[in-house]
Amino acid sequence: MRYRRMLVVSSIVGLLLLCSGLLLCSGLLLGLPAPLNPAWQLFSGVYTYDPRVEQPPAGLVAERPEETLRYYLDATLAACAGSYPPVATAPVQRYEIERVTYDGRSNYHAFSLVQARLFYTEARSARVTFRFEAGHNEGDVWYLEHGSTVRAGAWFAVGGLVADAKQPPPGWSSLDSHASTCAEVTPPYKIER
Repeated sequence: MRYRRMLVVSSIVGLLLLCSGLLLCSGLLLGLPAPLNPAWQLFSGVYTYDPRVEQPPAGLVAERPEETLRYYLDATLAACAGSYPPVATAPVQRYEIERVTYDGRSNYHAFSLVQARLFYTEARSARVTFRFEAGHNEGDVWYLEHGSTVRAGAWFAVGGLVADAKQPPPGWSSLDSHASTCAEVTPPYKIER
């Protein structure tokens, strides 16, 4: 009888220790930044930031997608006499990148949506969302094939943006086939007026 009682008490104490250890570990894991957080990698895989005021967590991306947008959009504006044809014929006075959404929920390539506001000489603007796919990304072995990819980089434009003929996009060592003239520019992922 005494042995049985001791076994029950020790089982309850062991179970309580196990539960408190699990709670402590999950609390620590949930407090980690996105790419290091296993819960984020398994259940979300999406991270959004405003590049004007925020930096993505270290280890999330190898090359930042907003830099790739600057590369392509500057080359497109240069090739198209300052205008971005799918949105307007008026010249773009300036643009501002407002939001980047990184989506790593893929066992192939991660992608990013980069929102930019284009300001035109005719005193109006439009928010344009460009889609980029990662040329390379990595995953961590422990979450198998359904986790999120991290350390994505060498982004390429999904849709026709002109590439600079003198240099490759950020993260690339050579220039693959991209639009090279204004006539080859195709609509972006999304346009909001």
